[in-house]
Amino acid sequence: MLSRLTAPKRLLHHDLSRRIVPLALWTLVVGAGPALAAAPDLSLSLVADGFANPVLVTSAGDPRLFVVERGGRILLIDDDSDPPEVFLDLQDRVLFENNLDGLYSLAFDPDHARNGRFFVLYTDLDAQTRISRFEVGDDPDRALPESERVLLSIDQSAGVHDGNHLAFGPDGYLYVATGDSGPGRDPRCAAQTVDDFEGKILRLDVDRDTAPWAVPPTDNPFLGQGNAARWVWALGLRNPWRFSFDALGGDLWIGDPGEDAREEVDVIPAGSAGGANFGWKRLEGSLCLDDAEGCASPPPPCGDPSYVAPRLEYDNTGSDCAVISGFVYRGARIPDLVGRYVHGDFCSGKLWAARDLGGSWVQELAEPTAPQVISFGEDAEGELHLVTAPGELHRIESPPTGPATLELALDRVYGRESTGEAVVLVRRLGDASEPASLIYTTVADSATNDDDFVPRSGTLTWAPGDRESKRLVLEIVDDEQAEPEESFKIRLQSIFGATFGPRREAPVVVLDDDEAEGCVADDTTLCLNQGRFRVRVDFRDFEGEAGAAQAVTLTTDGGFFWFFDESNPEVFVKVFRACVEPFNRYWVFAAGLTDVETRLEVTDTLSGQTEVWDKPLGAGFDPIRDTSSFDVCP
Repeated sequence: MLSRLTAPKRLLHHDLSRRIVPLALWTLVVGAGPALAAAPDLSLSLVADGFANPVLVTSAGDPRLFVVERGGRILLIDDDSDPPEVFLDLQDRVLFENNLDGLYSLAFDPDHARNGRFFVLYTDLDAQTRISRFEVGDDPDRALPESERVLLSIDQSAGVHDGNHLAFGPDGYLYVATGDSGPGRDPRCAAQTVDDFEGKILRLDVDRDTAPWAVPPTDNPFLGQGNAARWVWALGLRNPWRFSFDALGGDLWIGDPGEDAREEVDVIPAGSAGGANFGWKRLEGSLCLDDAEGCASPPPPCGDPSYVAPRLEYDNTGSDCAVISGFVYRGARIPDLVGRYVHGDFCSGKLWAARDLGGSWVQELAEPTAPQVISFGEDAEGELHLVTAPGELHRIESPPTGPATLELALDRVYGRESTGEAVVLVRRLGDASEPASLIYTTVADSATNDDDFVPRSGTLTWAPGDRESKRLVLEIVDDEQAEPEESFKIRLQSIFGATFGPRREAPVVVLDDDEAEGCVADDTTLCLNQGRFRVRVDFRDFEGEAGAAQAVTLTTDGGFFWFFDESNPEVFVKVFRACVEPFNRYWVFAAGLTDVETRLEVTDTLSGQTEVWDKPLGAGFDPIRDTSSFDVCP
């Protein structure tokens, strides 16, 4: 399901119902540079969808991508055609009750491949902003929730404008963005108070193995001026939702959503000694508000040289409402984009690719417009990705060239019963100068019409110049019966004004969320693959003691059993779903370190089929790799 991300109040800064200003009256303020120009055309290629309130995408320095959901989960994408897997689930410790809380950011240690460490920022159950370190275990695709080490907790008093981003700089330190905490016009003057965590960029040294897990670097600019001050690297920010470091030069680019008039992008050059003051709340961008209410000591006047002017800014009237900072592009796939700063606007969905014209940065509008810009991300190759509402992850690419074609965006689509829908995107490639249309239909397969999904057919049309992907929302029937994965097909049929691309048909996989009645998880039973498989291990030792082993679930498809000591797992079991050609089976894997007698029993609760593996007393546990017994895939 595409779960719509409700706009965080900390991100939005003014009433979106206010009067819409005509396009001709918009003003763009970019230093002394020229007005709005045109950037290279771009396109959005769908990587995955169905995320619930996604707020960030990032990389661990390898081909994997990680998507952060505000409700408390981090999902891993390792193959565009597979559904995302859960990398870390913190729903039990993340406050997510309204638009002002949640899990917001993720940054992998620069040495993650060796030490397995990564860092997250979230709202804890006491409504504190928490920055924590976690680690992965033996499986690099699974994080250990119990490995949490809290680095810093911040009381952001009003609960809005929290900023909520972290990333490692080229110096190896962890940088953290915090907002002024609102609710409006920074009434406590937090952003201009050095000994305050709010409205700042913080800088932490996290390369430690003992508590405290983070300390201020010794060259931070405000050491000795207060407890919070020792962490502060820059100040005078309202709500820095996202920031990034230029992978080539190391400059720090910060997007700071404004309040009533301006959206701004600020830059801290590489090699800076820190201490930059961007002016809020005295200034909003380059606009002088002359506001010092609530300040214990008035900040400098508007024209004071201690303030750092924004690198870019634009008027936030009309449909624009909040700048979303992106990245200076350093990838290889879009040569015309190299060196440009790519960013967007939350409400309007506009994308810009700013460039440097002799020291004056010019903000240039790029095509296409996104559904709603939430966050940008950079993969290990420097290519850019974009998280949008509702619940989608896109790759930013050059628009395809050649003849006009229409095709499905993904080889395989997933929909969950609990969400009641699957979303299919049909994209237009190549020449878009002429109108085009097609007829689509759904076709029953292992999933049946009306029982599992609502059949649908219709027509999609594109006007001349329209390059936007078209969205089909297919209805999934949510019942209370536990079922295996089933699928139906979406098929593109007749076409006008274009030819079909290679993806003309794709399976739509229906994921069942109901627990099978035949499997009830308890201390001695694993219920795997949505409860479809029941797994038990019985044992007998050399003294004749016998019983059921204790079960510990690790993932949705695996776990382990222990006999005498919980810290000593004896048997690991995984029931792996291999329901793809040429396999179309469930595989059973097991491994152990024990010489007691064991009996492993795996039951498919839908078909009733049971397989048993016995190991005699005194023998080693021979690994089990059964790839043929459970021929029960949809």
